[in-house]
Amino acid sequence: MKNMSTYLLTWNPDKYSWDDIDNCIHEISVQGHFNRYWSCGRSKKPRPGDRFFLLRQKIEPRGIVASGYVTSEPFKDASIYNTSGWSRYVKLVYDVILNPARDKIIPRQRLSEEPFSEIHWDAQGSGITIPNEVAVHLESIWSRLTGNDQSENTSIYIQYVEGARQQVYLTSYERNPRARSACLDSHGYSCIVCGFNFEKNYGEIGKNFIHVHHLKHLSEIGTEYVVNPVKDMCPVCPNCHAMLHRYTDEGFISIEKLREKMQKFPSEQVKRE
Repeated sequence: MKNMSTYLLTWNPDKYSWDDIDNCIHEISVQGHFNRYWSCGRSKKPRPGDRFFLLRQKIEPRGIVASGYVTSEPFKDASIYNTSGWSRYVKLVYDVILNPARDKIIPRQRLSEEPFSEIHWDAQGSGITIPNEVAVHLESIWSRLTGNDQSENTSIYIQYVEGARQQVYLTSYERNPRARSACLDSHGYSCIVCGFNFEKNYGEIGKNFIHVHHLKHLSEIGTEYVVNPVKDMCPVCPNCHAMLHRYTDEGFISIEKLREKMQKFPSEQVKRE
């Protein structure tokens, strides 16, 4: 999987009113994602799996109003703003959309402050690269504002399967709070591998904290896959989650094999239930 880049896409309400924005937000609340294409200006750089943020310009309130992932190569098409011109577009999957008419967004003024001031946020075209060190800070502020924490799993995984080199897209439904809740209501908040429970070990600060893991890896999944949050997802601590995603000569390790390894190399730091 390639390293992910982050891009700034722009929205000018003078040219595109986005009248169905509330319908788009509703679809995310139900499905966990929303698909649409957007202009990336004349940039050829965005690639499937890259992260994007959408900046509302020109009309107040200005600022970051949406985020998600690129799901296609850029393609050239006639500009929707200028019939005599052209632009490049990319297909997107949104994980968050805010309605600036009522929702709190990241204001344009905040983007003029450190560490964001090095970016030319008022550029007319989409497709500007956001440097990694700036993107990290932007993700932090965005996650606190929206509750959309990217520290677990990204919303789109892309894998190039050996042989056919087929692109496989998996929407990670643990981004959908309903699916995550269904998983945790069934399995609880203790790691299914090591038994670690954050609330029991850290008190109130650890309450309801746990990662959620997909039991099926991408290599086992076809191009279409609907996740069952009870059967296909389980709670794991960040350490065990990282180990479950380690790929070895024997493939990905199973939960059962990882438990065996923990019994062979026990850690005094882990309090099992």
